Amino acid sequence: MNIATYNAFCRIALIAGLFIGCAHFSVVAQDYPTKPVRVISPYGAGGPGDFLGRLINEKLQASLGQPFIMDNRVGAAGNVGTAFVARSAPDDYTLVLNVDFTLGTNPVPYQNTGFDPLKDLAPISLVAKSKSVLVVHPSTGVNTVQELIALAKVKPLTFASGSNGTPGHLSGELFKQVTGIDMLHVPYKGNPPAVAATVAGETQVFIAPLSTMLPHIKFGGLRRC
Repeated sequence: MNIATYNAFCRIALIAGLFIGCAHFSVVAQDYPTKPVRVISPYGAGGPGDFLGRLINEKLQASLGQPFIMDNRVGAAGNVGTAFVARSAPDDYTLVLNVDFTLGTNPVPYQNTGFDPLKDLAPISLVAKSKSVLVVHPSTGVNTVQELIALAKVKPLTFASGSNGTPGHLSGELFKQVTGIDMLHVPYKGNPPAVAATVAGETQVFIAPLSTMLPHIKFGGLRRC
């Protein structure tokens, strides 16, 4: 992959499919739900997945007449919350809002995720797609991917992620591999603290959902490459 191709990759970014899964999903009666439904968010409060889940919960509650209650269970790049749902009773009242990497790539970096995505969970619906963007702290002085690469070859840089194995982490490692540079990976407990750290200049580089980055790009806290 050449630099032009990677530049396009950074702008087009990763397509992250989100879907709600239910452990051992069964045929649901037409009067479902008859009681409140718990929706597990395995990601940090205030992040894009959590924010989207709350919007969906409001619509489901208005449409189906029962509360859909968000329950944040964060840790291990989504594994903690997802494993909780996999171990829950298969009664269709415990759901999880998942980003595709938790089910698709987590079984690779994590030897034991606590669940089998093919046996323990069943997808209900794709609800959203998201693009990602590569951003840098303004103090780096760079405006393009080429300038970032040149800087990284002469100055130690760090890149943030929401956790080990997340799209931000994997994208950063791919960026290093493709360009031949080295950057220190700094994982945080979710995207919100990773964003805060990059805005504060504790880390210099971050690849994250565009929806999360837009306000910071607009007001100059971060710079899009």
